[in-house]
Amino acid sequence: MTNPFYVLSADGEGKSLISHRERAGVKGDSLPYKEDWLQTFLAQHPEVLPVREFGPWEFDQPICVARELRTGESLISLDLLFLSYHACPILVEVKRFDNREQYRDVVGQLLEYAADLSKWDIKRLDEGIRAAAAHEKRRAPGVNSIEDCVRRLADLYAGEHGQVPDDFIPRFYQKLQRNLDDGRFLLLIVGDGIRDSLIPISEMLNRPAQRVLGFSFGLVELGIYPTDPSSPWPAVVVPSVVEQVRASERVTIRVRYEGQKPEVSVAEAELERPRRRGRLESIDAFIRTLEDDRGADVADTGRMLLTAIEEAGFHIDLGEANANIRYFDSEGHRYFLFDLLPAGELWFRDLFLNKSLKRTFGTEKASEVFSAATKAFLDTVSKGNVPVQNLAKSFKVDLASLDEPRQGVVVEGLTNLVAEINRAVENQDLGGKG
Repeated sequence: MTNPFYVLSADGEGKSLISHRERAGVKGDSLPYKEDWLQTFLAQHPEVLPVREFGPWEFDQPICVARELRTGESLISLDLLFLSYHACPILVEVKRFDNREQYRDVVGQLLEYAADLSKWDIKRLDEGIRAAAAHEKRRAPGVNSIEDCVRRLADLYAGEHGQVPDDFIPRFYQKLQRNLDDGRFLLLIVGDGIRDSLIPISEMLNRPAQRVLGFSFGLVELGIYPTDPSSPWPAVVVPSVVEQVRASERVTIRVRYEGQKPEVSVAEAELERPRRRGRLESIDAFIRTLEDDRGADVADTGRMLLTAIEEAGFHIDLGEANANIRYFDSEGHRYFLFDLLPAGELWFRDLFLNKSLKRTFGTEKASEVFSAATKAFLDTVSKGNVPVQNLAKSFKVDLASLDEPRQGVVVEGLTNLVAEINRAVENQDLGGKG
């Protein structure tokens, strides 16, 4: 079997990492990666959850607020509850691969927890978090109340954006209550392995139908790869999304209990075609979303920047929640440049521009044009003292850092970027396909 992870040493020697479930002669029960360990690991390291696979910003930077949270009259409880930076609840059930409990039961329980939470207000949520914190095993790391969570999120905001706006906390509570009312949750089943029998249930949730709650659903597998053949420690943990259902898909879900075992049925809606969440209707609609997430000042900056970008000849394409900045060259080729998110961040992702350039110039030439174009933008904003955060295969600019002169610098940078593309298109020797 080919393994994707290989550890190399300085002398060129190396070894392939084998997952704990693939180790010959080692039974899963003999290794220490129990469900309680998985719960503790996720509570302490929520960054391992691949939340960006389920939305561009909604579930970012989750903080664990409770373990074994009881949401109803039943004795069973939700394994883990997180709150994201943008006030979206994330519900997690943890299951070991060798746990023979029916996965349909697990899905039913998770849906039941979501239905219960959608009836809660913030006061009831705080009571649940405090009740969990009263027991050492159920207490989330560093969180004894919802106020503790909000303070930590405010610290994250300060670390990224500087001063925390005066209305940060009331806006967070407002968004949280709306998300509770709408059932806008991320539901995850996380395990060291996902059985094939669970995937058809996810496919059922993906059927076109009508539903009340606005949740997204996903199956996440944590591959655990011990680096020492004779010991379970240390180990490399690799998360991957096995299956997902986005919030835009709609289903009717009924959960019926017989004893302690839930029966789940997923029905298609009658006389109704599938509906996807629509695109934003206007720039004003996007600005309202931006204001809701980052406040009036950042929203005003976003409006001014988008106006200047549009006046400079760029095309703004509105998505479900974001604004895409695109450019069309003289030959009619389209290029994806930046993505402005409701979180108030202007994102550049090299994958999208590279893909656009390859369609025009071919793979080899696209790399050269990409390097020249991105260098032109970064050189311009650097000279204009625009703060840019460099990330893996992307970079971003926060709107809060853009006063009016810096907005002009960003537009100038975009103009210089596309000038390099135009130069390549106009020069037939550079491999333009026309």
